[in-house]
Amino acid sequence: MEGIAFWKNWTPEFRRLFLLLAACYTLAVLFFGTHFIVYPDPSIKWVAAGQDEAIAIPVHQIKSGPYTIELKADSFIRWEAFTGSGFNYERMPWYVFFSMTILAILVLMTLHSMLTRFWFFSGSGLLIFFITALRTDALFPSLPWPSMTVVLIILWVIPGILFQFRYAYVQFRQRLLIYALVVCSSLAAVVTLTKLPEPVLYLTTGLIPPVLLLILLFTVLVAHEIMAAMVYLISRPGTSRNGLRDFIILSVIYLLNISAIYFNDLHWFEWPYSIHPLFLLVLSGTLSVWGIRRQQNQFLDTEPYGVLFMLSLGLATFSGLGFFYTSANDPLFATIRDLSLYIHIGYGAVFVAYMVANFGQLLLMNARVNLVMYQPRVLPFFSFRFGGMVATLAFIFFNIWQRPVNDSIGGYYNSLADYYFLTGDETMATGYQKMAIRYAYNSHHGNYVLAEQAGVKVNVQEEKKYLQQALERRPVAQTYINLSNLLEYNGRSLEAYTYLKNGTDRIKQNSYLLNALGLIQYKLGEVDSAYWLFESAGKASGAAGDAALINQTALLVAERTGYNADSLYQTFDHPAAQANVLTLASKQGVQLNLQFPFRLEKDSTLNDHTATLLNNYLVNRMDSIREENIKGIYRIVSKPSNKPYAEALLYTLGHAAYLQGMVKPAMRYLEEALVMSENKGKYNNVIALWMLEQGAPQVALRYNDFAVDQGYADALLTRAVLLAENKQFAPAAIAWDSLKKNDNRIIRYMAEMSKRILLLEPGMTDALSDTERYGYSRYKIAPNDSLFFNKMIQKISDGNLRARAILDRADYLFRLDRISEAITVFKKLESIPISDEELFQSVSLLELRMLAARRELSLLAKQINKGFRFDGLQTSDKKYFTALLSVSDTAKARINFEWIMANNPLYEDGMIAAADFFRTHTSDHLKPYTILTEALHANPSSVKIIKHYIREASRIGFTDFAATALEDLRKVLPEPEVRAFLSTVAVAPVN
Repeated sequence: MEGIAFWKNWTPEFRRLFLLLAACYTLAVLFFGTHFIVYPDPSIKWVAAGQDEAIAIPVHQIKSGPYTIELKADSFIRWEAFTGSGFNYERMPWYVFFSMTILAILVLMTLHSMLTRFWFFSGSGLLIFFITALRTDALFPSLPWPSMTVVLIILWVIPGILFQFRYAYVQFRQRLLIYALVVCSSLAAVVTLTKLPEPVLYLTTGLIPPVLLLILLFTVLVAHEIMAAMVYLISRPGTSRNGLRDFIILSVIYLLNISAIYFNDLHWFEWPYSIHPLFLLVLSGTLSVWGIRRQQNQFLDTEPYGVLFMLSLGLATFSGLGFFYTSANDPLFATIRDLSLYIHIGYGAVFVAYMVANFGQLLLMNARVNLVMYQPRVLPFFSFRFGGMVATLAFIFFNIWQRPVNDSIGGYYNSLADYYFLTGDETMATGYQKMAIRYAYNSHHGNYVLAEQAGVKVNVQEEKKYLQQALERRPVAQTYINLSNLLEYNGRSLEAYTYLKNGTDRIKQNSYLLNALGLIQYKLGEVDSAYWLFESAGKASGAAGDAALINQTALLVAERTGYNADSLYQTFDHPAAQANVLTLASKQGVQLNLQFPFRLEKDSTLNDHTATLLNNYLVNRMDSIREENIKGIYRIVSKPSNKPYAEALLYTLGHAAYLQGMVKPAMRYLEEALVMSENKGKYNNVIALWMLEQGAPQVALRYNDFAVDQGYADALLTRAVLLAENKQFAPAAIAWDSLKKNDNRIIRYMAEMSKRILLLEPGMTDALSDTERYGYSRYKIAPNDSLFFNKMIQKISDGNLRARAILDRADYLFRLDRISEAITVFKKLESIPISDEELFQSVSLLELRMLAARRELSLLAKQINKGFRFDGLQTSDKKYFTALLSVSDTAKARINFEWIMANNPLYEDGMIAAADFFRTHTSDHLKPYTILTEALHANPSSVKIIKHYIREASRIGFTDFAATALEDLRKVLPEPEVRAFLSTVAVAPVN
């Protein structure tokens, strides 16, 4: 009898049933315990609500004449926040509760059929209550009420009556099988025949009232088991202690602790060492499996029937509690929690009196009282039950008895509302939810759901009211944060701060609340306090701790930029924190020496953190991203799963590609981003500036027109520059005049200077500054007026500006295909000392281009070998020169020309050289024409391209196309130059 594994002596049928019930009981406890720990999850989850704060980082400068326009890419500071999700209705807990409770009730019904007549009829009344609570008549509205309930009562009660009066000899196993057959088949028929959606969920709501009674019964029956276990501990043989003294000491400590929980609930004082009353219920309920066996005199046959009875009650209890916690039905589990506390205190105190009165002398003698404690001689065991009930009722009435009753009704209505939400009947669901909060006043469940509905309807006052009511009785972190977010969104930051501060006081060391409080303190300007809160929250594990660490780095980027970015990057291993550090480095102008942080073959699905890290890495390493990585990233960004991040990444990737000379892919990336964007003008403006730098100002003006029409403010400055570059001086002057009131002081200065340059008459140039003389020589002096140009540059005292003026003119003549004149002008640079390294590079590059154009390849190679350094933007030049120098390696030349064709059709010299190369190195006689057609499409105003297109079209017999192109040439060249060109090629006029 005293063995732990007492069931081993049972018959196989009872042993198997015991093991089944014990396993289900254990699962039910785990079901409850797991959801008790994570409450209010899964009904209310944490939803990441992070925000990316864009920081514009300069990545490239477009220089055009006296103007410099800075192109910027967005590097992001990641702020990590959370919000409570909408109420999440999960079906699985309903089915778990339903199946476990039906199993428990089947065993209880079988045990009930074996009771004596009085207890049988009493139990039959409870069974009828259970059947009525299922409300099966609602499943069949066409049948007369309450016919369905009557049918079930007959089917479920008659077997018990037959067992009592006619077939008493039927064994337990057969009875259980008959009840299982009757109950399961009738429920299956009900579920199958009804037209109500998801009838099992509906029946589950009907289980709540009887399960509450079973929980109450179970709690009463097991309330003394912890103290009974104390008696067992002090009654072990071989001890010489004073058993009465030990029992009283242990009992007083136990009762004082659980009483302290009660006084803590009344706010008489704070007691931080509370043992949750439902944990007491789990402990005492588990102990009752062994304790019930000693109550042979109180139960007809405790072994095995009493054990099965307690396991069945426990199964119904903990599956019910698990269900209440998974559905966040706080009125029900709060009621059970309070009743468990009252019952444990009341029955515990009376049990002490019962033990002292009956067995005080034996305890004093240190006898084995545990063997006889249910065989009283003075006070009967019933007196303990009755006294405990009186004490419990005293607690209930003192704490207002209506509260647990109304909360139970409200909790029941909560479940009905949940059922209708699950089945999509929002009208019924809302009605029951409002009834629920009418009974269960200030319950969290109902108010949270109604707040969510008010939020959907953008009813701010209603949403605020419901959230406030939800927090009155039950502090839930998600609700505090939702309320603070609502207040902050409506401009009430101080009130939001107050609620969050109250939340951190009521819910100690909650990392989500500390993180949210840190964010709002940062917004209120309390930077040091915010940092301390993030540091405190960062000590937690999981998402909340990670978020706090991320926000720490964000705070450093936003407020404390003096930290060493490289060492900080090594400190953090979270991608979002590293992304923030990369933004810090970019703000400091420091390029971190990092390996590419992605495996392009595997890391193909991005999230908020990895997407931000990838973007910020691209910005920080903008001019050193390898071509294969650019293409690999584009493949990742193009995946449908990564669409939420595509726009920002395509914009950044476009800049990276452009800086590697991949002009055509860069334009494609921005055009794809443009389609997704609401700010299309931004992308068109960037492309316009790229086209300007690539020597296609007319194409640039077309993109800029789009940007201006789309209302992009920065496009006005670009437009003024482009109009000047396209020699449209009057419109350019008007455009600059509109910028004279710009907020930017530098732009206002540029506007004043530009108006003077563009509107000044030739005889009034003496008063100009060096910069203005440089601008005038670039825009206002015609390419044929070399005398005036020479006179103007002699007046420029700054050697670098004079050199730049000469370089610009030589480059302009070179683009007009006037190479000899360009060389003549270029030679003027030989006598000018140049101290600007960037200008010196530009001069050297133009020299290389002119050598290549004249096919002076040995000199070209010699100049390159002197140590000219090609940057990413000059990749097309490098490929072009390499192809020309690969005289004997046609395969190498082909690769380089194909790269230019694929990546930069705006590169005139390279496309022309590619056409010449493929004229003799391919069997496709149309390929040279195709190459030049693509080049002409990319830059239709290029003099060089038009000329070579005309020659190629004439050569292969496309005379009409050649004639059309000739008309285009007349738009960009004066007629004498066109006639000079025609002397070298025969073109038929356009009809």
